[in-house]
Amino acid sequence: MKILFVSKEDVGGIGLVCTDMMRALKTAGHECHMLVLEKHTDNPDIEQYGYWRWRLAKMPSGLLCRYGFTVTRRNKARRLGGDIPTSVVNLMKSPWVGWADVVHLHYVAGYIDYPSFFGGIGPKPVVMTLHDENFFYGLAYYERHLQREHPLERYYAEVKRQAFAQAQNMGVVLLSDYFREKFKGNPLLEGHDVRIINNAVDTAVYKPIPKAEARRRLGLSADDVLIAFTAYYLHDTRKGLDKLSEAVSRIGIPKMKILAAGNNIHQRSWPNVVEMGFKATPEALCEVLSAADFFALPSEQEAFALAPMQAMACGLSVVAFPVSGTSELVTDLNGVRCRDFSVEALQEGIVTLMSRSYDSAAIRQDMICRFSPEQIAQSYVALYHDLTAKEIP
Repeated sequence: MKILFVSKEDVGGIGLVCTDMMRALKTAGHECHMLVLEKHTDNPDIEQYGYWRWRLAKMPSGLLCRYGFTVTRRNKARRLGGDIPTSVVNLMKSPWVGWADVVHLHYVAGYIDYPSFFGGIGPKPVVMTLHDENFFYGLAYYERHLQREHPLERYYAEVKRQAFAQAQNMGVVLLSDYFREKFKGNPLLEGHDVRIINNAVDTAVYKPIPKAEARRRLGLSADDVLIAFTAYYLHDTRKGLDKLSEAVSRIGIPKMKILAAGNNIHQRSWPNVVEMGFKATPEALCEVLSAADFFALPSEQEAFALAPMQAMACGLSVVAFPVSGTSELVTDLNGVRCRDFSVEALQEGIVTLMSRSYDSAAIRQDMICRFSPEQIAQSYVALYHDLTAKEIP
Protein backbone atom coordinates (compact mmCIF):
# COMPACT_ATOMS: atom_id res chain seq x y z
CA MET A 1 0.00 0.00 0.00
CA LYS A 2 1.18 3.54 -0.80
CA ILE A 3 0.56 6.10 1.96
CA LEU A 4 1.08 9.85 1.63
CA PHE A 5 1.51 11.71 4.94
CA VAL A 6 0.85 15.47 5.03
CA SER A 7 1.77 17.81 7.89
CA LYS A 8 3.09 21.32 8.41
CA GLU A 9 6.53 20.22 9.65
CA ASP A 10 8.69 17.14 10.01
CA VAL A 11 9.90 18.14 13.49
CA GLY A 12 8.22 18.59 16.86
CA GLY A 13 5.80 16.14 18.41
CA ILE A 14 3.56 15.70 15.37
CA GLY A 15 6.51 15.46 12.99
CA LEU A 16 7.94 12.73 15.21
CA VAL A 17 4.61 10.87 15.18
CA CYS A 18 4.63 10.92 11.38
CA THR A 19 8.24 9.84 10.90
CA ASP A 20 7.92 7.04 13.47
CA MET A 21 4.78 5.77 11.76
CA MET A 22 6.37 5.97 8.32
CA ARG A 23 9.32 3.95 9.56
CA ALA A 24 7.07 1.27 11.05
CA LEU A 25 4.91 1.08 7.92
CA LYS A 26 7.94 0.82 5.63
CA THR A 27 9.32 -1.98 7.80
CA ALA A 28 5.98 -3.75 7.34
CA GLY A 29 6.37 -3.50 3.55
CA HIS A 30 4.34 -0.39 2.71
CA GLU A 31 5.52 2.59 0.64
CA CYS A 32 5.46 5.99 2.34
CA HIS A 33 6.09 9.59 1.36
CA MET A 34 5.47 12.82 3.25
CA LEU A 35 4.71 16.38 2.18
CA VAL A 36 5.43 19.24 4.58
CA LEU A 37 5.22 22.99 4.44
CA GLU A 38 8.57 23.38 6.19
CA LYS A 39 11.25 20.69 6.02
CA HIS A 40 13.95 20.60 8.69
CA THR A 41 15.42 17.11 8.34
CA ASP A 42 17.33 15.32 5.58
CA ASN A 43 14.88 12.42 5.36
CA PRO A 44 14.66 11.53 1.62
CA ASP A 45 11.05 10.37 2.01
CA ILE A 46 9.98 13.88 3.06
CA GLU A 47 9.43 16.69 0.56
CA GLN A 48 8.74 20.36 1.11
CA TYR A 49 5.61 21.33 -0.80
CA GLY A 50 3.98 24.71 -1.35
CA TYR A 51 6.34 26.69 0.91
CA TRP A 52 7.24 29.57 -1.41
CA ARG A 53 3.72 29.98 -2.73
CA TRP A 54 2.47 30.04 0.89
CA ARG A 55 5.26 32.41 1.95
CA LEU A 56 4.70 34.91 -0.86
CA ALA A 57 0.97 34.93 -0.20
CA LYS A 58 1.64 35.75 3.46
CA MET A 59 3.98 38.68 2.80
CA PRO A 60 1.36 41.44 2.36
CA SER A 61 -0.52 40.48 5.53
CA GLY A 62 2.78 40.10 7.39
CA LEU A 63 3.87 43.60 6.44
CA LEU A 64 0.51 45.04 7.41
CA CYS A 65 0.70 43.26 10.76
CA ARG A 66 4.20 44.59 11.39
CA TYR A 67 2.92 48.14 11.09
CA GLY A 68 -0.04 47.53 13.36
CA PHE A 69 -2.73 46.81 10.77
CA THR A 70 -4.73 43.65 11.29
CA VAL A 71 -6.92 43.74 8.22
CA THR A 72 -6.61 40.33 6.55
CA ARG A 73 -8.60 37.32 7.63
CA ARG A 74 -5.42 35.35 8.30
CA ASN A 75 -4.05 38.04 10.63
CA LYS A 76 -7.36 38.37 12.44
CA ALA A 77 -7.54 34.60 12.83
CA ARG A 78 -4.05 34.51 14.33
CA ARG A 79 -5.05 37.21 16.80
CA LEU A 80 -7.92 34.95 17.84
CA GLY A 81 -5.48 32.10 18.52
CA GLY A 82 -6.38 29.98 15.51
CA ASP A 83 -5.73 29.25 11.85
CA ILE A 84 -7.84 29.37 8.72
CA PRO A 85 -8.83 26.32 6.63
CA THR A 86 -8.24 28.06 3.30
CA SER A 87 -4.86 28.42 1.63
CA VAL A 88 -3.04 29.09 -1.62
CA VAL A 89 -1.57 25.58 -1.28
CA ASN A 90 -3.76 23.25 -3.33
CA LEU A 91 -2.69 19.73 -2.38
CA MET A 92 -4.55 18.27 -5.35
CA LYS A 93 -1.87 19.72 -7.65
CA SER A 94 0.81 17.47 -6.13
CA PRO A 95 1.52 14.31 -8.17
CA TRP A 96 1.98 12.47 -4.90
CA VAL A 97 -1.77 12.61 -4.28
CA GLY A 98 -2.33 10.65 -7.46
CA TRP A 99 0.44 8.21 -6.47
CA ALA A 100 -1.05 7.44 -3.06
CA ASP A 101 -3.58 4.76 -2.18
CA VAL A 102 -4.32 6.68 1.04
CA VAL A 103 -3.71 10.33 1.94
CA HIS A 104 -3.08 10.71 5.69
CA LEU A 105 -3.47 14.25 7.02
CA HIS A 106 -1.97 15.28 10.35
CA TYR A 107 -1.37 18.94 11.31
CA VAL A 108 -2.63 20.83 8.23
CA ALA A 109 -4.56 23.84 9.59
CA GLY A 110 -3.24 26.96 7.87
CA TYR A 111 -1.31 24.81 5.36
CA ILE A 112 -3.62 23.17 2.81
CA ASP A 113 -6.82 24.47 1.29
CA TYR A 114 -9.68 22.40 2.69
CA PRO A 115 -12.35 23.23 0.05
CA SER A 116 -10.17 22.34 -2.96
CA PHE A 117 -8.75 19.23 -1.30
CA PHE A 118 -11.91 17.63 0.04
CA GLY A 119 -13.84 18.76 -3.02
CA GLY A 120 -11.27 17.25 -5.39
CA ILE A 121 -10.05 14.08 -3.71
CA GLY A 122 -13.15 12.10 -4.72
CA PRO A 123 -13.39 8.49 -3.49
CA LYS A 124 -9.67 8.20 -2.68
CA PRO A 125 -9.34 7.29 1.05
CA VAL A 126 -8.36 10.13 3.36
CA VAL A 127 -7.37 9.70 7.00
CA MET A 128 -7.26 12.71 9.31
CA THR A 129 -5.56 12.29 12.68
CA LEU A 130 -6.71 14.98 15.11
CA HIS A 131 -3.77 16.21 17.20
CA ASP A 132 -5.92 18.99 18.66
CA GLU A 133 -9.55 20.15 18.49
CA ASN A 134 -9.21 22.36 15.41
CA PHE A 135 -11.25 19.92 13.26
CA PHE A 136 -14.38 20.85 15.22
CA TYR A 137 -14.01 24.65 15.16
CA GLY A 138 -13.63 27.28 12.49
CA LEU A 139 -10.35 28.70 13.80
CA ALA A 140 -9.55 27.64 17.36
CA TYR A 141 -7.17 24.81 18.21
CA TYR A 142 -8.83 24.20 21.59
CA GLU A 143 -12.14 25.09 23.17
CA ARG A 144 -10.46 27.46 25.61
CA HIS A 145 -9.61 29.75 22.66
CA LEU A 146 -13.00 29.42 20.99
CA GLN A 147 -15.07 32.56 20.36
CA ARG A 148 -18.23 30.98 18.97
CA GLU A 149 -20.00 34.19 18.05
CA HIS A 150 -17.08 35.90 16.36
CA PRO A 151 -17.91 36.45 12.67
CA LEU A 152 -14.65 34.83 11.49
CA GLU A 153 -15.15 31.77 13.69
CA ARG A 154 -18.65 31.30 12.33
CA TYR A 155 -17.56 31.92 8.75
CA TYR A 156 -14.74 29.38 8.78
CA ALA A 157 -16.81 26.85 10.72
CA GLU A 158 -19.18 26.88 7.76
CA VAL A 159 -16.26 26.62 5.30
CA LYS A 160 -15.11 23.50 7.12
CA ARG A 161 -18.59 22.03 7.36
CA GLN A 162 -19.02 22.32 3.61
CA ALA A 163 -15.53 20.95 2.92
CA PHE A 164 -15.94 17.90 5.16
CA ALA A 165 -19.37 17.23 3.68
CA GLN A 166 -17.65 16.66 0.33
CA ALA A 167 -15.33 13.98 1.76
CA GLN A 168 -16.56 10.73 0.23
CA ASN A 169 -14.25 8.30 2.01
CA MET A 170 -12.68 9.67 5.19
CA GLY A 171 -11.45 8.12 8.40
CA VAL A 172 -11.11 10.37 11.46
CA VAL A 173 -8.68 9.31 14.16
CA LEU A 174 -9.14 10.56 17.72
CA LEU A 175 -6.13 10.08 19.98
CA SER A 176 -7.95 9.31 23.21
CA ASP A 177 -11.17 8.27 24.94
CA TYR A 178 -11.35 11.83 26.28
CA PHE A 179 -11.77 13.22 22.76
CA ARG A 180 -14.29 10.53 21.85
CA GLU A 181 -16.49 11.38 24.82
CA LYS A 182 -16.12 15.13 24.34
CA PHE A 183 -17.13 15.08 20.68
CA LYS A 184 -19.53 12.16 20.66
CA GLY A 185 -22.45 13.00 18.38
CA ASN A 186 -20.70 15.97 16.75
CA PRO A 187 -22.26 16.40 13.29
CA LEU A 188 -18.84 16.84 11.65
CA LEU A 189 -18.08 13.20 12.44
CA GLU A 190 -21.26 11.87 10.86
CA GLY A 191 -20.72 9.61 7.86
CA HIS A 192 -17.01 9.13 8.54
CA ASP A 193 -15.14 6.11 9.91
CA VAL A 194 -14.19 7.32 13.42
CA ARG A 195 -11.63 5.39 15.47
CA ILE A 196 -9.43 5.83 18.52
CA ILE A 197 -5.76 5.20 17.80
CA ASN A 198 -3.23 6.42 20.35
CA ASN A 199 0.11 7.98 19.55
CA ALA A 200 3.17 5.77 19.43
CA VAL A 201 6.60 6.07 21.01
CA ASP A 202 9.68 4.61 19.32
CA THR A 203 10.91 2.32 22.07
CA ALA A 204 13.91 1.31 19.96
CA VAL A 205 15.14 4.92 20.14
CA TYR A 206 13.87 5.97 23.57
CA LYS A 207 15.56 3.62 25.97
CA PRO A 208 17.22 3.97 29.36
CA ILE A 209 20.81 4.69 30.27
CA PRO A 210 21.99 3.65 33.75
CA LYS A 211 21.06 6.52 36.08
CA ALA A 212 24.52 6.87 37.62
CA GLU A 213 26.08 7.03 34.17
CA ALA A 214 23.56 9.60 32.90
CA ARG A 215 24.13 11.83 35.93
CA ARG A 216 27.89 11.52 35.58
CA ARG A 217 27.74 12.59 31.94
CA LEU A 218 25.53 15.58 32.76
CA GLY A 219 27.49 16.60 35.85
CA LEU A 220 24.53 16.05 38.20
CA SER A 221 24.69 15.07 41.86
CA ALA A 222 24.02 11.44 42.70
CA ASP A 223 22.11 12.51 45.84
CA ASP A 224 19.54 14.89 44.36
CA VAL A 225 15.90 13.95 43.78
CA LEU A 226 15.45 14.89 40.13
CA ILE A 227 12.14 15.39 38.28
CA ALA A 228 12.30 15.44 34.48
CA PHE A 229 10.21 17.98 32.59
CA THR A 230 10.24 18.68 28.85
CA ALA A 231 8.60 21.33 26.65
CA TYR A 232 9.53 22.97 23.38
CA TYR A 233 9.28 26.33 25.18
CA LEU A 234 9.80 26.25 28.94
CA HIS A 235 7.85 29.49 29.42
CA ASP A 236 4.71 28.10 27.74
CA THR A 237 2.11 28.40 30.50
CA ARG A 238 0.09 25.50 29.05
CA LYS A 239 2.97 23.14 29.85
CA GLY A 240 2.92 24.02 33.55
CA LEU A 241 6.52 24.52 34.63
CA ASP A 242 5.39 27.38 36.90
CA LYS A 243 3.00 25.07 38.76
CA LEU A 244 5.57 22.29 38.96
CA SER A 245 8.17 24.65 40.41
CA GLU A 246 5.69 25.90 43.01
CA ALA A 247 4.67 22.36 43.95
CA VAL A 248 8.31 21.36 44.45
CA SER A 249 8.89 24.45 46.60
CA ARG A 250 5.91 23.53 48.77
CA ILE A 251 7.15 19.98 49.27
CA GLY A 252 10.26 21.50 50.82
CA ILE A 253 12.92 18.87 50.06
CA PRO A 254 16.11 20.89 49.52
CA LYS A 255 17.66 18.34 47.17
CA MET A 256 14.56 18.04 44.97
CA LYS A 257 15.14 19.72 41.61
CA ILE A 258 13.51 19.86 38.19
CA LEU A 259 15.55 18.89 35.14
CA ALA A 260 13.93 21.07 32.47
CA ALA A 261 14.74 20.33 28.83
CA GLY A 262 13.53 22.91 26.30
CA ASN A 263 14.01 26.39 24.87
CA ASN A 264 14.01 29.36 27.25
CA ILE A 265 13.92 32.22 24.75
CA HIS A 266 12.44 34.61 27.33
CA GLN A 267 15.32 33.87 29.74
CA ARG A 268 13.00 33.15 32.64
CA SER A 269 14.30 31.56 35.83
CA TRP A 270 12.82 29.30 38.50
CA PRO A 271 14.40 28.70 41.91
CA ASN A 272 14.43 24.88 41.78
CA VAL A 273 14.93 24.33 38.04
CA VAL A 274 18.12 23.04 36.43
CA GLU A 275 17.93 24.00 32.77
CA MET A 276 19.25 21.37 30.38
CA GLY A 277 18.67 23.29 27.14
CA PHE A 278 16.76 22.09 24.12
CA LYS A 279 17.58 18.48 23.24
CA ALA A 280 17.55 18.08 19.47
CA THR A 281 18.16 14.34 19.37
CA PRO A 282 16.46 11.39 21.09
CA GLU A 283 19.82 10.29 22.46
CA ALA A 284 20.37 13.62 24.21
CA LEU A 285 16.83 13.58 25.61
CA CYS A 286 17.22 9.99 26.84
CA GLU A 287 20.28 11.10 28.77
CA VAL A 288 18.23 13.73 30.63
CA LEU A 289 15.30 11.39 31.23
CA SER A 290 17.53 8.59 32.47
CA ALA A 291 19.18 10.92 34.97
CA ALA A 292 15.81 11.66 36.62
CA ASP A 293 13.96 9.78 39.33
CA PHE A 294 10.56 10.37 37.71
CA PHE A 295 8.79 12.55 35.13
CA ALA A 296 6.14 15.27 35.56
CA LEU A 297 3.45 16.29 33.06
CA PRO A 298 1.72 19.37 34.56
CA SER A 299 0.15 20.35 31.21
CA GLU A 300 -3.22 22.08 30.97
CA GLN A 301 -3.97 20.61 27.54
CA GLU A 302 -2.66 17.75 25.42
CA ALA A 303 -4.09 15.49 22.75
CA PHE A 304 -2.00 12.42 23.65
CA ALA A 305 1.32 13.64 24.97
CA LEU A 306 4.53 12.07 23.69
CA ALA A 307 6.74 13.40 26.49
CA PRO A 308 5.53 11.03 29.26
CA MET A 309 5.65 8.13 26.80
CA GLN A 310 9.27 8.90 26.03
CA ALA A 311 9.97 9.02 29.77
CA MET A 312 8.19 5.71 30.38
CA ALA A 313 10.14 4.13 27.52
CA CYS A 314 13.20 5.11 29.56
CA GLY A 315 11.69 3.37 32.58
CA LEU A 316 10.47 6.44 34.51
CA SER A 317 7.27 6.62 36.52
CA VAL A 318 5.08 9.65 35.80
CA VAL A 319 2.95 12.13 37.73
CA ALA A 320 0.48 13.84 35.39
CA PHE A 321 -2.38 16.28 35.30
CA PRO A 322 -5.66 14.70 34.06
CA VAL A 323 -5.34 15.90 30.46
CA SER A 324 -6.55 14.02 27.42
CA GLY A 325 -4.82 10.67 26.99
CA THR A 326 -3.61 10.24 30.54
CA SER A 327 -6.58 8.04 31.47
CA GLU A 328 -5.27 5.48 28.95
CA LEU A 329 -1.58 6.10 29.55
CA VAL A 330 -1.13 6.43 33.33
CA THR A 331 -1.89 3.35 35.44
CA ASP A 332 -0.99 2.06 38.89
CA LEU A 333 1.89 0.28 37.16
CA ASN A 334 3.60 3.47 36.01
CA GLY A 335 2.52 6.50 38.03
CA VAL A 336 -0.08 8.87 39.43
CA ARG A 337 -2.81 10.86 37.68
CA CYS A 338 -3.61 14.01 39.68
CA ARG A 339 -7.18 14.70 40.82
CA ASP A 340 -7.28 18.14 39.15
CA PHE A 341 -5.09 20.86 37.64
CA SER A 342 -4.10 22.71 40.83
CA VAL A 343 -0.70 23.12 42.43
CA GLU A 344 -2.10 21.35 45.50
CA ALA A 345 -3.11 18.32 43.42
CA LEU A 346 0.32 18.23 41.77
CA GLN A 347 2.05 18.44 45.15
CA GLU A 348 -0.15 15.61 46.43
CA GLY A 349 0.56 13.55 43.30
CA ILE A 350 4.33 13.93 43.66
CA VAL A 351 4.24 12.92 47.33
CA THR A 352 2.05 9.92 46.50
CA LEU A 353 4.33 8.81 43.68
CA MET A 354 7.41 9.10 45.89
CA SER A 355 5.77 6.93 48.54
CA ARG A 356 5.43 4.04 46.08
CA SER A 357 7.92 1.79 44.35
CA TYR A 358 7.85 1.13 40.60
CA ASP A 359 9.47 -1.48 38.37
CA SER A 360 11.35 0.44 35.66
CA ALA A 361 11.68 -2.61 33.42
CA ALA A 362 7.93 -3.27 33.66
CA ILE A 363 7.14 0.37 32.82
CA ARG A 364 9.30 0.17 29.69
CA GLN A 365 7.85 -3.19 28.67
CA ASP A 366 4.33 -1.77 28.98
CA MET A 367 5.25 0.96 26.47
CA ILE A 368 6.64 -1.64 24.08
CA CYS A 369 3.51 -3.78 24.31
CA ARG A 370 0.95 -0.99 24.03
CA PHE A 371 2.51 1.95 22.22
CA SER A 372 5.42 0.91 20.01
CA PRO A 373 5.12 2.17 16.39
CA GLU A 374 4.75 -1.41 15.23
CA GLN A 375 1.70 -1.91 17.46
CA ILE A 376 0.05 1.39 16.53
CA ALA A 377 0.83 0.90 12.82
CA GLN A 378 -1.31 -2.25 12.82
CA SER A 379 -4.34 -0.18 13.84
CA TYR A 380 -3.69 2.33 11.05
CA VAL A 381 -3.20 -0.41 8.45
CA ALA A 382 -6.55 -1.91 9.46
CA LEU A 383 -8.18 1.50 8.92
CA TYR A 384 -6.42 1.98 5.57
CA HIS A 385 -7.60 -1.43 4.37
CA ASP A 386 -11.19 -0.82 5.47
CA LEU A 387 -11.30 2.50 3.63
CA THR A 388 -9.76 1.14 0.44
CA ALA A 389 -12.21 -1.75 0.46
CA LYS A 390 -15.19 0.53 0.94
CA GLU A 391 -17.64 0.73 -1.94
CA ILE A 392 -18.43 4.34 -2.81
CA PRO A 393 -21.78 4.91 -4.51
